[in-house]
Amino acid sequence: NNMGHIQQIIVLANSYKEGGLCVAGKNLVTRKWIRPVNDSHGGSLPKSTYGNIKLLNIITQNLTQHVPLIEQPENFLVSHSTVNISGNCPRSELNNLTDHPKDLWMYGSKLDRVTPQEIYLNQSNHQSLYLINIKALKIIVEGNYCGNSKLVGEFYYNGVQYKFSITDPEYCKYKNNPIGFTKIETNKYLCLSLGAFFEPTGHHYKL
Repeated sequence: NNMGHIQQIIVLANSYKEGGLCVAGKNLVTRKWIRPVNDSHGGSLPKSTYGNIKLLNIITQNLTQHVPLIEQPENFLVSHSTVNISGNCPRSELNNLTDHPKDLWMYGSKLDRVTPQEIYLNQSNHQSLYLINIKALKIIVEGNYCGNSKLVGEFYYNGVQYKFSITDPEYCKYKNNPIGFTKIETNKYLCLSLGAFFEPTGHHYKL
C-alpha cells in the first residue's frame, strides 16, 4: 500500500544517530512502538525536518510501509511529507506507556551489547525499543579506548545493573565535564533502544 497511512506518534526518543536523528515513539491509539526511518535499512532522519521535535510531542506523520529488520522490527518508512506537531503528551501519562520486560536484551553475557546471532535466535520475542521507569540514573563521563570522553548511564532494572551509552542530545552537554564526573537523577523514564550494527566490534549496542 503506497498511499501509506497517517499515524500519530508520542515521541519518546529523539537522539543522535550517524548523520542525522533517530526518532521513535508509540502510536497514540494502539500504544505500539514505531520508529520512522528514511530507508529500508533503518536510515536516520534529517535534522532539518526532525531537529525541532521534542520529547513528548505528539507528531502526525505519513508512514508509507512497515520495513522491519530482524534487529529493529518497529521500523516504518516515512514519506517525504512534512511532520506536524499536533500536541503534547503529559509526563503523567508515561506510566501508562511503560513496558515491563523481564530483562533488557539479556541474550548475551555482556550487558551493553548483543550480537546479530543472539538477536536472530531470540527474534520471536524481540523488540528493539523499551520505555522503563527506574528509581535512579547515574550519569557518568568515562574515557573510551582512544582517550575521548563518552557518556554512560548506569541503573538497576529488575535487580540487574546495566550501563548503556547515552545518545540524548539534552544530556550530551554533560560530556564537557572531566572524565570521572558523575551525577544522579531520580525517578526517571528511560527510552532504551538497540542500535544499528556496529561493524568494528560486530555488535548492536544498547543505548
